[in-house]
Amino acid sequence: MNLFESFDEIVSGDFYKQIELNTEDQLGDFPAALNGIFYTLVAGLIRRSNSDMSSSMLFNQIQEKYQKVSQIGELSEQIEKKEGFQKIAAEGGRIISQIFPAFKSPLVSMISSYANTSKNSTVLFSGLTASILISLLGKKIKSDKFDKDDLVNFLKQHHEPLFAKAPASLMEKMIPALGLQELSLMKYAPSKKTESSSKNTENKAVEETKYTDHSHDSDGESAVSKKVVIIGLIVVFLGVVGYLLYSKGIVNFDTLFSKSETPAETVDEDAVGEDSLAFQSSVDTSLLATDTTAKAAVVATPPAAGAGLKEYLQDPAAPAGKEFELKSVKFAPNSSTLNESTNPEVSELSGLMQANSGIDIKIIGYEENGDAKIALRRAFAIKRILLANGIKNIRMDAVSGGAGKFSPKVVVLRK
Repeated sequence: MNLFESFDEIVSGDFYKQIELNTEDQLGDFPAALNGIFYTLVAGLIRRSNSDMSSSMLFNQIQEKYQKVSQIGELSEQIEKKEGFQKIAAEGGRIISQIFPAFKSPLVSMISSYANTSKNSTVLFSGLTASILISLLGKKIKSDKFDKDDLVNFLKQHHEPLFAKAPASLMEKMIPALGLQELSLMKYAPSKKTESSSKNTENKAVEETKYTDHSHDSDGESAVSKKVVIIGLIVVFLGVVGYLLYSKGIVNFDTLFSKSETPAETVDEDAVGEDSLAFQSSVDTSLLATDTTAKAAVVATPPAAGAGLKEYLQDPAAPAGKEFELKSVKFAPNSSTLNESTNPEVSELSGLMQANSGIDIKIIGYEENGDAKIALRRAFAIKRILLANGIKNIRMDAVSGGAGKFSPKVVVLRK
């Protein structure tokens, strides 16, 4: 099991409910923030593993930090208590300072922009995620009796899964913000242990060839021809891989080889607990733009009158784009707290999405006085219920509709 699979197991079930209880504000996409931080930290470890000196230091640092995280207690139990949550987050902050010193400020800014979370929450999430990552690696080193070379090989095996799993929108922000341009061009360099084993195998094969194959000893032309063919195949292979990465938007070669890099946004660590006015303004602007887009999509595909949500989703001829108001979902005034913890409309939506993996939705929250933050939190309150029921984060989006109806709406983006 790789790190991504292990992390997904940890954050399943009631994990996000516990995070919500231990977080003062409810702004932003918590799952996107935690996953984004995890992918970024794994990317940093992969880059460090490419240097023999750095990987030796990394091996010792992980073992040291794992001991300190273990002393706090089992993570799953600690996050249920506010005091334990804060201890884990604080220790994780020290992990980032020691193991990822260059990431500390730009990581917070990048994730805040990516997931629309407040900087204070992002700091807590960064510490929590770092502690989880070090705990996973520490247990792996201990259970499998890893040495430094084993750890390096294990981390490098995550290079391709990282690019396959991390959203393109995250990679577009992560690579320039944290100076990870070389990550997409890194070549797998086997550790000394693997390299030594490979050489022994190669030498054995050469010795066997000396006694069994004498057909090309006369002038060596065949050996040269083989090298030329192999080099040509390698060049073609790299070209195909590069084209696939570029066509899927994973790598942007225009920016990758540009002399001027996008400057990383920095955060004043003394004031990291406060949201800047500039950040709030950017969130409000993005929310308004998203709302306009959602309304335009609905106008473009007018709904069939009288069709219920279940009937609509089960009708293959009905086009995507229809919106439904969750009329039975009610919130306390000026709050994102649901009047009832369970709701038949949300349960029905969850069941339909579980039965049909092709359904993608957008949840639009509203607030009677037009408070964009409360409206967004209300949308995320519905999204978290669906997450707890096993619906994947990538299939849902949550946005603010500003002032409007008291109940949220669901727009079916794909069916």
